[in-house]
Amino acid sequence: MAEKEDEPEFKVTDRRRFTATGQARTDVSDSPRSEGTRTQRPPEPKAATAPEEPWDGGMKGASHEEAPLDFISFVVSLATQALVMLGEIPNPETGQLTVNLAAAKQTIDIIGMLQDKTKGNLSAEEDKTLGEILASIRLAYVNKIRTKS
Repeated sequence: MAEKEDEPEFKVTDRRRFTATGQARTDVSDSPRSEGTRTQRPPEPKAATAPEEPWDGGMKGASHEEAPLDFISFVVSLATQALVMLGEIPNPETGQLTVNLAAAKQTIDIIGMLQDKTKGNLSAEEDKTLGEILASIRLAYVNKIRTKS
């Protein structure tokens, strides 16, 4: 294959200070390169103070055991959010009962989507629990809609 005349030439210079065997090379100078100027980035600013304790998700001082991180605990977490949005459970941050039907419906639909997408991939216990959770929060949503009307 013939080289084109209009292509620029590249010169590769090995500036490594050590050989592949780990011996120091004598043909390389320690001085910085002189062909071009290179701008250096200023050092990254460091945080004034590092946090003393890791973030606890806003649960400071709450005594709770670590829940297992599995599919059902994730679904229960979503269902709890839906119940908070339905006003069935007080908001843990404010302690108030608030209703947001659109957000509750969206969360319930997400759980329904998870049920559809995981069909055939769950254990019998997970499938049964997911179905029961979804049925109960759908019923709570329908009851809330009926009482609003």
